[in-house]
Amino acid sequence: MIEEVRRRAAPTSLSAAASARLTPEPLIAPRMLPLLLAAVAGAVDATTFLALFGLFVAQATGSFVIVGVQIITHDPTSLIRILAIPLFFAAGVGVGFLAITQRHARKALTLSLGLEALLLLGYMLVGLTAGAFLQADTPAAAFAAAFGLLAMGVQSAAVRLTLRGVPSTNVMTSNTTQLAIDVAQWVMASRRALAQTPDPAAPAMRAEAAARIAGVLPIMAAFLLGSVGGGIGFASLGFWCLLPVILILLAVAGWALTPPGA
Repeated sequence: MIEEVRRRAAPTSLSAAASARLTPEPLIAPRMLPLLLAAVAGAVDATTFLALFGLFVAQATGSFVIVGVQIITHDPTSLIRILAIPLFFAAGVGVGFLAITQRHARKALTLSLGLEALLLLGYMLVGLTAGAFLQADTPAAAFAAAFGLLAMGVQSAAVRLTLRGVPSTNVMTSNTTQLAIDVAQWVMASRRALAQTPDPAAPAMRAEAAARIAGVLPIMAAFLLGSVGGGIGFASLGFWCLLPVILILLAVAGWALTPPGA
């Protein structure tokens, strides 16, 4: 019943079959891979929040509000937040074109994560060169923000296009909403399964909800742990704390480049 409702509510302008013809078949990712990417996003988000006047680069939702209220606030720190919208969008477009031009999702993922690692390296080098950012409207702060925003935009699109069934690794708002829905469905299915007249479909509904919870909850936890690690790392090491993050991305890109069984 739930799946039927979802099918009816799904947009019909571009069918799943048509989408599959545009991009390569997504990968079935090892369980650890999205957790690593979520930790990366959390760590990067923590460093930009601390270094760039509260900027969250892992998602652009707040930037829409910033643009909407800028007409009355005239806040100079809003410059780097306003950049989030076009830069995040541009990164998604770029990864979309990259995925369309590749025949295999492994290659598309490798190139995307390699690009993300280079962008984060640029972010780290700008931070190391410029030191502490004293004002949000300086060129150095704008460049650092641009590198971080582009990197997270690349990751967001790459996960969506190349990994099958993986929740977002950097936007926790949608994940939290989905978790809440799945918990509610699991509770209702459990009640129906334990009722005096059990619903024969309830066990399957409960199992589906439990599987979705098991998929999204670890990603949320990994993002939180990455944020904690990024915050502690930035306070202790400054922008050098991004080096392990870059190495993790390169390791994941190396895995994606290696064919199964090699």
